[in-house]
Amino acid sequence: MGAPTNDHLEELRRDGVTVVHGLFGPQEVAALQEAAAKTFPSVETVLANPTDPALGLDPVGLAYRTFPYKTGPLNLVPFNQDLLDFAQTAFEGQTPFLTQSMLRATYPLPNSADQKLHRDYTDNGLLYPSDDPAFESLAVLVYLTDVGPDNAPLFVVPEGYGQDRPGLPRERPPDLDPDLNAHEAPVLAEAGSVVLYTHNAWHRGSRYAGTTGWRVVMHVVLRPAGCEWLSFTAWGRFFEHRGAIACMEQLTPRQRTALGVPPPGHRYWTASTIAGVNARYPNMDMEPYRQLVR
Repeated sequence: MGAPTNDHLEELRRDGVTVVHGLFGPQEVAALQEAAAKTFPSVETVLANPTDPALGLDPVGLAYRTFPYKTGPLNLVPFNQDLLDFAQTAFEGQTPFLTQSMLRATYPLPNSADQKLHRDYTDNGLLYPSDDPAFESLAVLVYLTDVGPDNAPLFVVPEGYGQDRPGLPRERPPDLDPDLNAHEAPVLAEAGSVVLYTHNAWHRGSRYAGTTGWRVVMHVVLRPAGCEWLSFTAWGRFFEHRGAIACMEQLTPRQRTALGVPPPGHRYWTASTIAGVNARYPNMDMEPYRQLVR
């Protein structure tokens, strides 16, 4: 329970996937669950009229929100210090950079559907996953609800099996690759747990087989800073609403580097830029940057 360890790193490099149980504690989980309940329509509302377009569900009954979120506690999840420390170690010392964060709710609806086994590299970068950890993305799933066999668990192909498959096709259903599909296994874990996997790992989402509850998961992707071919989101245009501004103000200088903000001591920071950034984010503590102005 708690922070990821070297054993998790070894498992990630060997198998392409590892699970950290209890990275987020009970109080954090409760606050995040409350925030998620304010973000999405309730299960009761969805079940009462699942085809209501005002609910914003996709064709298979999923609801999405993207970072920066309008409910405060959710914004801090991608910047968990233990998670950033682990990513920096996995990236062999390179600074982690956030490329995406998405919150997804899965409801117990009959149109819930299984995905095909796939890799995510084609929509998370321009090239192909590297074998060098200094050039490899880290995908993160944060379970905000307990995920059992009936709660649409993630399925993975563990122990590194199938990583020798060619890059395309990126989807490999049972009729195309029965052997690969025979090796898949669900990732079952309690709320507050985190699944870490590489974009070379075979995985898929599964249908919600239960008839009660819901599954809420936050998707996060980190990459080593400087690997511009590993891309998904340009953050600047999203940091205008109040929730986003509050998020920037709450982060530490180290956490802000995951968004591309230069660290204290960088030549970007001058009296002029400090004043300008402070005007954009009035409650941001500028002292760490001011102290190291050359």
